[in-house]
Amino acid sequence: MMIAGVCFAVIAPWVLGFLLASRLPVTANLNPALRLAHGYLIGTFLCTILLRLCNFANWSINFIAISAVLLFGGLLLWLLPPRLSKNQLLSRYATEARRPLHQLQEGGWLRVLSAMLLLGLIAWRYYTIAVEALIRPVFAWDAWASWVPRTLQFFETGTLEAGLKTIKGSHGLFTNLVHYWAMLGAGTPQATFTALPWLGASLSITLGVYGWLRPAGAPLLPALLGCYLLISLPFFDIHSMLAGYADLWLTLAMLLGLSSCAAFAERPTVAGALLVVFYAGLSASIKQAGFGCALILLACLVHSCLCRSKAWAASVIPTIAAAASALCLLLPQSGLQVSLPLFGEHLLLMDSEQLGITGFMLVKIDAYDSIGHYLFESLFLFPSWHLLFPIAIGAYLWTLLRGDYRRACFHSTPLALVLGLLYSALYHGLAAPEAAAGHQGLTRSMLYFVPALICWLVIAFQYTQTREVDVRTLSRSLSKPQ
Repeated sequence: MMIAGVCFAVIAPWVLGFLLASRLPVTANLNPALRLAHGYLIGTFLCTILLRLCNFANWSINFIAISAVLLFGGLLLWLLPPRLSKNQLLSRYATEARRPLHQLQEGGWLRVLSAMLLLGLIAWRYYTIAVEALIRPVFAWDAWASWVPRTLQFFETGTLEAGLKTIKGSHGLFTNLVHYWAMLGAGTPQATFTALPWLGASLSITLGVYGWLRPAGAPLLPALLGCYLLISLPFFDIHSMLAGYADLWLTLAMLLGLSSCAAFAERPTVAGALLVVFYAGLSASIKQAGFGCALILLACLVHSCLCRSKAWAASVIPTIAAAASALCLLLPQSGLQVSLPLFGEHLLLMDSEQLGITGFMLVKIDAYDSIGHYLFESLFLFPSWHLLFPIAIGAYLWTLLRGDYRRACFHSTPLALVLGLLYSALYHGLAAPEAAAGHQGLTRSMLYFVPALICWLVIAFQYTQTREVDVRTLSRSLSKPQ
């Protein structure tokens, strides 16, 4: 009964969110895998809203009563007519469904075996993660010291009140409420199966990557390869096992927010912009770092608008942000001073006391500790991300050298990444240098952008291959005698 209760606590909001995503006009025509990812986070968010409403109204927080509301809401959505008819859905995915099957048939058994191998590796990886997460007798240190004690107080009091303060007030209640809901399903706070929502979030991120890649033009094998690249990253696997932590939920919100930016760039609508704003607000409510992520999502939304009217903005804006990030990361401990003969001494000042441009702007800051060395280790030397970031930098430069500026910066993912680097450098350099020295803070801040970065890499590589095939086909057709 305990296992069944936790499974229901995960599946019921997921089904409700998926049905809602299938009825909303902004998400109804998405790939089913991406709709499942949207549905999981939206349904979980609605479940936390119900918990908040019960507490606000001074009602008893009852698992059966809230479950009945979820089931009733799902039934209403099921009875509502879908946004797209069955024939429209079939025509929407007809090309997408036929293309990989045709390519698999062309490649014969080799492609079929490759697809089965990738699916098997992904399934095996999730099996090992599930075993590790669901048999863990205690929570990870940070969750046990800060996050979980607040959730335990919720369970003991039956309210959302926690007299013992163990975590910053700036961290939202979202993660605690997700954990609290799983504890209510289990009927006890001590069951290891309360980690199941985190496995659902990890699986939703993988589904989101696949659902983003397929309609973007990636065939079946590259899409599955992108999913395996994600699930093989050690740091992503670690957070898939850490019940109580908030970082995996913020990663899911950022992935869905950036994918919504991509959809908005292709077809701008008010509903699409509001969906990005929703995920920005949700990111800010998850934890303190989510406030910066929310600002990054809003900046990417503005960037998507500019890219449609001004093509140069697709490459100029991320390049400027990358230069600013490099300036912060390469800043020596003693500071940086730049002098030009025509402008006098110290045109640019950046040290432990001030930041400014002589004669234009001067901002006093607290002591700034250079973290460039630590970030370099996290991105390029430590095994948390394998070779992801060197490959990403090479791919970005290669697309720029080919002159394809819009493709190099499509769906704002490069901009989000460099803004994330800049935000992490400023935050850790000014407020938390010890977290940078220990690498835990820096590596977590990169986790939020990794799934979208993998999508960018796969699509950019697939587009490059398509262009090369098109060029060869055109040259052969031109060489034929008329």
